[in-house]
Amino acid sequence: MRGQGIEPNSIDAILLTHFHGDHCAGVPFVLMDAMLGSKRTSPMIVAGPPGTAGRMQSLQEALFPGSGMMKPKFPLEFIEMAPGCVTEVNGALVTPYPAVHTPETVPAILRVEMDRKVVTYSGDTDWTEALVAAADGADLFISECYYFEKRIKMHMNYTTLRAHIGELRARQIVLTHMSEDMLRHSHEIPERCAMDGLVIHL
Repeated sequence: MRGQGIEPNSIDAILLTHFHGDHCAGVPFVLMDAMLGSKRTSPMIVAGPPGTAGRMQSLQEALFPGSGMMKPKFPLEFIEMAPGCVTEVNGALVTPYPAVHTPETVPAILRVEMDRKVVTYSGDTDWTEALVAAADGADLFISECYYFEKRIKMHMNYTTLRAHIGELRARQIVLTHMSEDMLRHSHEIPERCAMDGLVIHL
């Protein structure tokens, strides 16, 4: 974040789609920085699927043994969001939709509404009609796009996404979670691809 000029203390809430490490293992680093580096004083919220509080505490202890004894000097709240239920998170209305991914990770697609804007993030998922509902009318739909044509179970590829693109009534679509294969094709497609430093205006 600092490399992109983003002050960690400017982040007031973190939303998690599921419990795979590439989607949640950064949280303990953010919290440790908040306590030791950034000297945070303002509240922080971490919201995710049921079990988020316990998972994050276990993960922090695994990555930073003994850190459980440290008490943050800022209000820290964990919110566990039930599928299909609208949850208020720091002024945003967040609705989790069921994702098609590893069940043990409690996967969700997240629709976030705030200040009359809507952002939907697929998290990791194969194609599901839940994406249509979650992205309906969104100002921005961020979709994982792991491979270009190759099918990987419980993940999206570009060929599948493109076949359903007309069903996704979102104003902008940005692709992320790209493998080396997908990155090689990124210049061939009309959709924008997420890169470090990308700024999106809604």
